[in-house]
Order: sequence, then structure tokens, then C-alpha cells
Amino acid sequence: MENIIMLILGVFISVVGIVNIKGNISTIHSYNRRKVKEEDIPKYGKTVGTGTLIIGISLVLGFIVSFWSEIIIDYIILPAVIVGLGFILYGQFKYNKGIFKNQGGIKMELNTISGLAIAGVICSVVLSMGVPIALFIAGRVKLKARISSFFIGAGTYLLFAMLLEQLLHVLVIQFCGLNAQSRPWLYYVYAALAAAVFEETGRLIAMKFWMKKWLDFPNALMYGIGHGGVEAILLGGLSGISNLVSMLMINSGAMQNTLAALPAESANQTVSQLSALWTTPAPLFFVSGIERISAIILHIGLSLLIYRAVKAGKCRTAAFTAVLAYGIHFIVDFFAVAGPVLLPIYVIEIGVFVMAAGTLVMALKMGRMEEL
Repeated sequence: MENIIMLILGVFISVVGIVNIKGNISTIHSYNRRKVKEEDIPKYGKTVGTGTLIIGISLVLGFIVSFWSEIIIDYIILPAVIVGLGFILYGQFKYNKGIFKNQGGIKMELNTISGLAIAGVICSVVLSMGVPIALFIAGRVKLKARISSFFIGAGTYLLFAMLLEQLLHVLVIQFCGLNAQSRPWLYYVYAALAAAVFEETGRLIAMKFWMKKWLDFPNALMYGIGHGGVEAILLGGLSGISNLVSMLMINSGAMQNTLAALPAESANQTVSQLSALWTTPAPLFFVSGIERISAIILHIGLSLLIYRAVKAGKCRTAAFTAVLAYGIHFIVDFFAVAGPVLLPIYVIEIGVFVMAAGTLVMALKMGRMEEL
């Protein structure tokens, strides 16, 4: 089967090479031929096409030779690929003045990222990924909680927050036109309410049905670690790693080369997105990790409240505790998304941490049951 693929690929590449040799270079990507002068197109096409044709023919010959000996294939294809690439590179540098060339108008102004900003991202990544792992180990070793409780918490977050809630956002934002620019305060209320409803409902369903056979304090706590932990890893850890890689690429100059391979519109858009890495005050990069810690604490506290609601013997107590969890989640999220409009980010993060810690303390006092 792989030999048939070799033949098909060889024929296709050979045809492309012949087309280029005849002066049609439309099969070559625009950013690879952007600097080729009009009068040099025939020469450029012939040079690059010849190299392409050599590679294509070698693949066809390799298919034919494979019927007798597959060992000989390498001795045919490898030298041909080297020679073919030599022709292609020669044509690129002679007529296009390089492999990639920027379109006019691309703003390649990438500022150096400070060491403090990089340190802040590293710190946030360590906190966002290290704390959930440490809590998972502690919950497993110290409290003897089930591993499945952690993954049910993580899975519930992915299902209700990352899938179902996002589907609602698509409907509301795209079809109803509600966004932070048109009606900001209504959007803030909607966003906080959606997060509270979906996540707390998911938490309630998970503990009521999926964990009912082993639901106790340690496993409720482990659920909260999974729910908040996977959120921290996704939103703080992985995004932080992405930012860190971009920062290092910018400082090393590698990002310039990457942007050079993009069309003008894409390159300008990428630079605009990357600009936050050097325009954001360096201390704020440390805040991301602290924010994730606050979120984990909050999710553990809310998980213990829902646990209390599920285990409560009286319907009134169960309803009150569940409504309390929904309400706290809404208030914290609303403060987090709407607060920056009126207050500095540092005040917001301190406020979120205080509310998260208060929720956990209250849940521990309310839910200190016989399992402890």
C-alpha cells in the first residue's frame, strides 16, 4: 500500500514540476514567490520546477524498483531529493531573494519581554499545574479519597463548563447579539449567571448520581480538586506555557522568522495579539497564578456546600445550601468579570481570594460531618 502511495505522490509532484517548468508558478505558495520579478518568472519556474520534477521522478522510479528490491529505493530517492532541493533553494534565493518574504505593510515591531514578566509567567504555570497535582496527591494519600472522584470533577467541568456552557454562549452571543461591548452590564450578569448555573448543576448531578455510592467528605473534597484543578491547568497552565514559548521566541528572534512566513493580514493580527506580552505590566503575570489558586479554593468550598446539600436530611436545608452555592458562585464570577471596570485588578484578585477562602471556611464549618 505504501508503494502505491509513493507512485501517486511521485506522479503528482512530477506534474507540478512540469507545470512550473512551463512558466506557471501558481502552484507555489504566494509568500514563496512574492519577490520574484515578472521577467524572472520563466527562469524561476524552470529552476524550481526542475528540482520538483527530479523529486517526483525519483518517487516513481522508487515504486518501480520496489518490485525487485526495496533496499535500492533509498539509494535512488535520497540523492534525488538532495539534488531536487538544491535546485529549489537555488531558485528561491536567486529569484525570490530568500525562502520567505514579508508582504509590504507588515508591522514587525516586537518588543523585548522583560525578565520579570517571564518570571511571572513561569511562577503562574508552576502554581496552576503544581498545586492541583499536590492537592490530588494529598487527597489520595492523606484522605484516602478515590481517584475517580478527581476525574469525575474534572470531567464534569469539561462537560458542563467547556462544552454545554460554551454552546449557550454561541447561541446568546452570535444569535442574540449580546456582548460586553453592546450591553456590558447585562452581559456581565449573564456570564456570571451562566457559569453558576452550569457548573453548580453539574456538581449537583455528579454528586447526586455519579458519586452516590461513595460520596463522603474526602471524595467531595477530591471532586473539588478535580473540578478546580483541571480549570487551573487549562486556563492557567497550558495558556501560560503558550505565553512563555511566545516570549522566549520573541526575545530570541525566532518569532520574527515565524511571522515572516505568514501573509500580511495574519502577521499583523498575530503581532497585535502578541503585543499584550510586552504591554502588560510585568507584575500582572504573577496574578494569573494567584487567580487560579483562588479558583481552586472556591471550587473546593462550593463542592463541599453541594456535598452538604446532597447529604442533608431535610429538604429545606438541602435547598438552602444548594441555593447558597449557586449564589456565591454568581457573586464571585460577577465581581471578577465586572469589577475591573471600576476597580484595579489587584483589588479584584484580593477580593476574589477573600471570598473564595471565606466560602471554604464556611463550607468546612457547615459540612463537618462524622466522616471527619
